Amino acid sequence: MSSINTNYKESSIYANSNKITYIGRIVNTNNHISFSWSGVYVCVKFKGNYLNLSASDTKKNYFNIWIDKEMSEPADKVITISNEELINLYEDIDTNNLSHKIIIQKRTEGDQGTTTFKSFHTDGEFLDAPSSKNRLIEYIGDSYTCGFGTESDNPFMGYNPAHQNCNLSYAALIAHHFNADYILIAHSGMGVTRNYNDICKGVYMPDRYKRSLDEDKDILWNANSLSKKPDISIIYLGTNDFSAFKQPIIESFSKKYLRLLKQVKSNYGDSHPILCIAGAYNPMISEYIQRSLRESDLQNVAYMSISKYILAKKGELGEVSHPNYKGHKKLALAIMPYISSICNWELNFKI
Repeated sequence: MSSINTNYKESSIYANSNKITYIGRIVNTNNHISFSWSGVYVCVKFKGNYLNLSASDTKKNYFNIWIDKEMSEPADKVITISNEELINLYEDIDTNNLSHKIIIQKRTEGDQGTTTFKSFHTDGEFLDAPSSKNRLIEYIGDSYTCGFGTESDNPFMGYNPAHQNCNLSYAALIAHHFNADYILIAHSGMGVTRNYNDICKGVYMPDRYKRSLDEDKDILWNANSLSKKPDISIIYLGTNDFSAFKQPIIESFSKKYLRLLKQVKSNYGDSHPILCIAGAYNPMISEYIQRSLRESDLQNVAYMSISKYILAKKGELGEVSHPNYKGHKKLALAIMPYISSICNWELNFKI
């Protein structure tokens, strides 16, 4: 953590100030903002020579920081937050109180802890909150969606939180391409009706989708808390249901998959578009999802499957054989034409 210059006269705002923009699911309590899902990001504009953040974390999380640029570019720095900390996000005493925009994004997932932002501090003034983008994508998924191993090139290495960067996942790359904000509701190892190797029995993604905080079953999320509804929801689940050489009962899978689809429709309306993606791990995933959709009377639900030939074995896989940044670029290129057609968004074939 950088040293804090205390020679300035500070002005401060609480983390729940209307001068701060949050994208993602958050909990507002006692002027503080808590969040735990991967990819939640925060935008602050100020005029001054420095910006400090008072924050805490129940465990330890990694964050991307961008200074005066958009998230589609590489982060300017990566910080960690654990326990109770005062963090120097920006300092340059030679800027003569110029205006700046800082973006802070949680790059690790919910099981790494819940973060609480308490207050921001500068020697100048806080400006009006940055506007959110006109487009918004909601993703519901597992380790692929939250960027497990994106900054690794060793498929034989175990999980390292420092190498998890959701902003390099297919989900973020797609959002950047279409100039959209994005919300990730994703947790590694989670399935529709069975988790990886039967971990966390009784709690699956249709259950977690209802939560404001990934690991807290008691604080339920209300779609009315969003200032803007997503333009599309993308569900990329099923791989963990078929993990460890097992498969779920198809009737149970279909029942819970339809339950998730109906939750999404209940949040955003019957006409809200959903894209369902079947992973390449097992060809049965595709059959299970397609059967679920055939049994549904829901409208505006599309389907696609990922071919096993999309990812190469060398150079495109990170930890535990998950796709790294190179692999995620291929996944994004495969998925983007579907979103372009469903949402009528222009496709430029660039990431």
